[in-house]
Order: sequence, then C-alpha cells, then structure tokens
Amino acid sequence: MRALVEQTADAVRAWFAKLAAETDDAGRLPRPEDVHVLMGGVDADGWLDEPERPAVLVGTQDMLLSRALMRGYASSRALWPMEFALLHEDAQWVFDEVQLMGAGRATSAQLEAFRRSEADRARRDGRAAGAVSRSLWISATLDPGWLATVDHPAPPSAAVVRVDPAAAPDGRLARLAQAAKRLARSPVAPASPKKPDLADYVARLADAILDAHRGGRMTLAIVNRVARAQALRDILDKKLSRRPAAPTLALVHSRFRPADRAREMEKVIGADELNPHGRIVIATQAVEAGLDISAAVLFHRAGSLVLAGPAFRPRQPLRGASGFTGDPKHVPEPISGSPAPSGASATADRADAPAPRDAEGHDEDPLSGNEALVPLADHLRNVAAEAESLCPALDVEPAARATIGRAARWHDLGKAHEVFQDTKQTRHGRTWFRHELASALAFLAHEDWSRDADLTAYLIAAHHGKVRMNLRALPREAAPKEGRAGARFARGVWEGDELPPFDLEGGERWAGGSLLLSIMELGWDDVSRESWTERTREQLARLGPFRLAWLETLLRVADWRASAKERKGGCYDAR
Repeated sequence: MRALVEQTADAVRAWFAKLAAETDDAGRLPRPEDVHVLMGGVDADGWLDEPERPAVLVGTQDMLLSRALMRGYASSRALWPMEFALLHEDAQWVFDEVQLMGAGRATSAQLEAFRRSEADRARRDGRAAGAVSRSLWISATLDPGWLATVDHPAPPSAAVVRVDPAAAPDGRLARLAQAAKRLARSPVAPASPKKPDLADYVARLADAILDAHRGGRMTLAIVNRVARAQALRDILDKKLSRRPAAPTLALVHSRFRPADRAREMEKVIGADELNPHGRIVIATQAVEAGLDISAAVLFHRAGSLVLAGPAFRPRQPLRGASGFTGDPKHVPEPISGSPAPSGASATADRADAPAPRDAEGHDEDPLSGNEALVPLADHLRNVAAEAESLCPALDVEPAARATIGRAARWHDLGKAHEVFQDTKQTRHGRTWFRHELASALAFLAHEDWSRDADLTAYLIAAHHGKVRMNLRALPREAAPKEGRAGARFARGVWEGDELPPFDLEGGERWAGGSLLLSIMELGWDDVSRESWTERTREQLARLGPFRLAWLETLLRVADWRASAKERKGGCYDAR
C-alpha cells in the first residue's frame, strides 16, 4: 500500500541520517538520499545513476515486480533493461506480508530460481556470475510451501527464521507480544439498516469513541463504509470543536486526492509531541493492510468490539480532511503548489542529472541531446573515461571491462552521419534516425563482421535502449526514394549511407565507408554473415538475460555521466 511505502521509506531515511551523524565514514555509508520510493505518481529513477552506491528501493509490488520482469509499470520502455539489470544484480529483495502478494509471491520465488540457475550456469561455463542477489520473504503466517514453484523448491526448515520475542535484548518485542489485550463487545450497534437507525448508531458510536479515548494515545475506529467513516468523522469534529483541549482527528479511506491523503496520513503517523491529547483515527479497512501503526484503543468494523491494547505513544501534526463525499454541495478545496510525495526524485532540478528520460518516441532522444556543443571525439573520450571509472568500482572482470571500454569509444560514431549532423542544425526529413545503429554497423564492418564482435556491437546499438534484440523498419517508416529506391532501411539508416572517416581513442580508426544492412535479413549473407537476430539471440543464450542487461546498463550509465558533466558548461574533468 502507498501509505506503508512512504512510512517505511521515511523510517529508513531516519536510520541513515542517524548513521551519518554518528560515524566518520559517511562517504561509503548509505545516505537518506539513497532511499528511493517507487509507486504510482512518483518520479523516482535517480537510483539508476549510481549503481556503485548503496540504494534502498521501497515500493509497491506492482512497481517493483514489473521492473524485475523488464516491463516497468509507469516507466519509460527505454529504461526497462536498466531497471531489470539493477534489480537482479547485487540486490537483496525483501517481500513483506507475503500472504497478501497473490500471484506476486510465485513470481518472486521463480525469479529467485532464475537468478540462481543463471549464476550456476555461469560458474560451470567459467564466466563471471556477477554479484549475488537474494530474496527474503516475511510474514507472521508464512507457510514455506507457498514459495514452491516449478524451479524453486520450498525452503528447508534451516532456511526459515522464526522470531522469538523473548530473545530480543531490550525486551521490547516480549512486552508487545505478551501485553494484555482486553477484548469486549461494545453495546453500541445499529438497531436496523434503516437510515434513522444508522444515523443514531453513528452518533452513539462517536460518544463511545470519545469515552474510550485515552489522553496522549491513539484510538483507532474501523468501519465498513467510506460514507460511514465520513459521517463519523463529521460528528466527532463537531463534538471536539466544543472542547478546549481536544485530540487530533484523522480520516483514512480510499477516496482522497493525493495531497489530501498526505495531510491525513501526517496526522496518523506524524511526530509524537505535537498534541499531548493524542489522536482519534477514523478509517475503513484500507488502513489494515496499508499502515504500520499501534493504537491503545481499537473499535473494529461495525463498532461491536473494543480492544484495549498496550500503551502506545502516538504521533500527530497538521490538520485537514476534503475526501470525496458524493454530495454536490461539498466542493473540495483546490490544491495548488502541493509538495511532491515523500521520496519523489527531483531529477529535473539536479545539475548533474541526465535530460528527461521518459520519451517513448522512436526518434526522440533527450539523452542524446546536449545544450553544450561538445566535439564528438571529446564525448567518446569522456564516456570511455567514465566507463573506466565505473567498472572498477563495481568489480567488473577485465574481459567485460575491455568490452565496455571499446563500446564506449565507438558508441556515438554514428553521430558523424550527415542525417544526424543536419538534424542538429535544422530538422532533417528522414525520421526515426538512430545514430547508435549506424555506430554498430560501422563497428561490425570494421571488424569484418566477426562473431567475436557481437557483444561489443550489441552494447553500442543498445546504449539508448531503442535498438536491442531486433532490427527492422518501423511500421510508419518511409522507404528510400528516387535513386535509393529498393535499398534496405531500418530505424532511419538506409543501406549505402556513407559514414565519413573518424579517428577514435585507443589508436583505432574508422576508415569511412558505406553502411550495409543485409544483417537485418534472416539467414546467411556472404558479406555480413549471420543476421542481427541470430547474433543477439546467441549473446542472450550465452550470457543470460541478467548479465547481458547488466553490461548494457554500465555503458548507458557512463554515457549519462559524461553527458551530464558536459552539460555543465561543456567542460569535463576526467579524474
């Protein structure tokens, strides 16, 4: 639930802030800004920028599991491979409340099985397996058999950790587990489902809540319907308004706008000290799976139960309630200048951030743009320098490091193409031109179409996430005309396009020449040999999806970093 995501993220940020204040090694430890929230309506992709730093991602299962399946919900399609890679490399997954996950439970277990299988295969083949990822499933009612899938056996008893409250050193868990909880049936109940009887019931329930409330503590009342929760809150508000010293009143249900919901949630989980008279929280059952809170007194559902629990010091701030009531007379107050939800990434405001990443168009490429005009040779050198810095920080093995470094030196060679150069000045008529495809074709030609060049060529082509496993023309892409009619074409590149000579870093040189697109055809060609599809599928089969996406991600991060530094005045420090 969204509220629990925000509550958890805030708690982790508080841990890291305290850790930073009490240690001298703050440069290597997690920081509050290393905590990222992933849920609908929150732009949080800043965790992709620094794969070498620790990061804590807190999110709903739809947001996180969809990214683990390379289908990131509410994410740019071009970012899917990067999110996929970072969630399967050196990641510790924690799945809370497993009993509520539905199909996500089996998905999480099967993904863990796939990761283990790929790591075992890499070791058998003598390849680098990458950093280990693990999964932890948590539930008060967990049956280990729930985690059994076709490839993931149920965990053995030795792998199941059960919490013993008595073993906690400070005794807090034992006190909570053993605290007396007095359960009683409330005499307040509706006489019938008729409107007058229900109205009388809500009024009497309000009095019962006020009588049971303990100063300085939380009282939580859970009812079945939103309308009933709203009516109960209104009655309590009127009664409390006549008191000189009143507890804070909060309302929790599913019909709030985000900003209104945030204000109400602050009353529920805010600071302890702001109201010594405590809090009364009126809620629907949405609160049960959505918050981590404790209450001294609980009224549950139809008002038939009163549960007096252990002492709890509550929290409270702010005021406000404007959920949708269905009454045309009730007009919500306009919301303007609302703050971003907790944990939202301010990507657009960060001086070192890449350009916006949400462009889905095949010819849109904000990351390739640069307000500061930088010579192509300089940019290729800068990206190679970033790759050389990033790979050791992530302990990338020498062979992969060499491949990524070479791909960095070639990745933007296609920007020397006249279409790209013309587009930088005006708007060229050839749409959907992908400079990275031109770069990959030039590299393969330079390597005489050797199969040993396949991985480097793939990394070059995939460095914007738009040319990856398949190579074909787009449905609305215009074919060459006039003297070029009948030529192969794909992603704005036409067979026979000339790419001028260019000197590259590392003593390499592209001698210049025309680009060949026979590789887009299935089957064998006497010049380009195997197709692009066969070459990329073989890399996928050899390295596996996790490793291939990981290598792809490293080059993309190096490119982002170089571009970000170049945007800051066009200068670059390659330390």
